[in-house]
Amino acid sequence: MTAIFPKGRTWLKRMGKSIVAAPAQKAVRIYLERKFIRRYGEFMDLHVDSERKTISATVLPKGELQSIEITAKYKMQNDNGRLSVTITSVKTSREWLTILADDYFIPHTFDDVSRIVKSIL
Repeated sequence: MTAIFPKGRTWLKRMGKSIVAAPAQKAVRIYLERKFIRRYGEFMDLHVDSERKTISATVLPKGELQSIEITAKYKMQNDNGRLSVTITSVKTSREWLTILADDYFIPHTFDDVSRIVKSIL
């Protein structure tokens, strides 16, 4: 007899992660749009990979015809129930923008992320 579901429970684990990841990804998108992107352009795509600890985005800057690809690596810390996220590196499709981020933005910590998520949702 052929199994309906793949062997093992990895499919269940992946499904659970995707259910949890969808609202988190939406919260990240809303926060970044409000805080950074809206003033400078618009998101064309955003993906959060919690296993690799990366955020990848395609942004179309205002007044530009070509989008910019952005990939950021992050780490999360939990300090007595206060969750914070630190952006540890940023790479973009524009060398000058990557250098600017390295010089003035990286590393950058967002403190008490749970408070931010609650205010969005």
